[in-house]
Amino acid sequence: MAVSGPVMGVAAFFLLSSLAIAAQATSCSKPLGGNNMNLREEFIGNNTFQDGSKVSFSCAKGYTPSKGAPTITCTDGSWSDLTLECEPKSCGAFPEVSNGNVDYSGGNVFGGKAVITCNQGYKLVGKREVRCVEQGWENRPPTCEVVKCVDPGDIANGVFSPKKEDYSFSEVVTYKCEGDFMLNGSKKLICSENGKFHPDLPKCIKVECKDPEIENAEYVQGSRPPHKHKDSVTYKCKPGYKMIGDSTVTCGINSQWSPRIPKCIEVECKDPEIENAEFVEGSSRPPHKYKATVTYKCKPGYKMIGDSTVTCDLNSQWSPRIPECSKSDKKKVDEKPGSSGNSVIGGVIGGLIALVVFTVIGVIAYRKLSKRHSPVAPTLLMSP
Repeated sequence: MAVSGPVMGVAAFFLLSSLAIAAQATSCSKPLGGNNMNLREEFIGNNTFQDGSKVSFSCAKGYTPSKGAPTITCTDGSWSDLTLECEPKSCGAFPEVSNGNVDYSGGNVFGGKAVITCNQGYKLVGKREVRCVEQGWENRPPTCEVVKCVDPGDIANGVFSPKKEDYSFSEVVTYKCEGDFMLNGSKKLICSENGKFHPDLPKCIKVECKDPEIENAEYVQGSRPPHKHKDSVTYKCKPGYKMIGDSTVTCGINSQWSPRIPKCIEVECKDPEIENAEFVEGSSRPPHKYKATVTYKCKPGYKMIGDSTVTCDLNSQWSPRIPECSKSDKKKVDEKPGSSGNSVIGGVIGGLIALVVFTVIGVIAYRKLSKRHSPVAPTLLMSP
């Protein structure tokens, strides 16, 4: 049986479509790689891959394979598992920087940075931060150079040593004054990390303190004018005056006495206030001067506790302390309840004892007197 042309054409169309569908079902789309990797250039242009096709991945720029295989296979429309893993490339340890330290931000691998700091007294020459790139560290290492200070300069009426063109960090220069001039400030200056000498330059000045003028005071010991730096003098107040401040003062660098010059003020005591007392004699009107004395007595019915006469001392106090007048008690202080009865009993017993003694003495005297006046009878001898 013969088959017509149109029928053959339809059959062929369906056959080709079925083959295309079958082929499409077994092909794979463009695969996606893992982190930090790319499909190799020879496969990038294809969007689909036939069954059995193999493609490979390579690590991205700055990364290197750490483990696994880079190739996968298309099987029945699916790609096999990709086991490749990529890690950042290491730039290795940053070269040692003399007189400096190296720290890392992000490590010493691709994308990280080496951060360089110099030790105290050294300054950085070059970049402070150096990045780790694909080829390694991107710039040559910086250096740390010692800080230098220039000549600190001369001062009027003074000199310094040693003298050099420049000075390295922590080097010291020493100043001194000429003649009678004194150094005001630090005699030693040091080259600091900012490239300048520290502290500020000193000055050479003339120091002379005037003779202290203290009323009612007397010189004790110390220097005589003109008074130079660190000279000291000691004063005391005249009798009847007391000193406010230190007795010894020293001539300072500013031509002033330190501590400040003292004063001598007259000693005065306030009028004693004694309740229930009357003034007897002495300094009658306040203020009472040094060594002034006053005497008081207590009013009737009061007795004095303390000395009746007191003297104004150098501390503006009465010495001994001001007395008090307390109310008198008619009864004896040491009398106790029942003591009067005991006294009566004691009197009676004492009287009886005295009576007995006198009686004994009288009897003895009477007997002696009787013997003296009575006649002596003859002794009779009786015969047996």
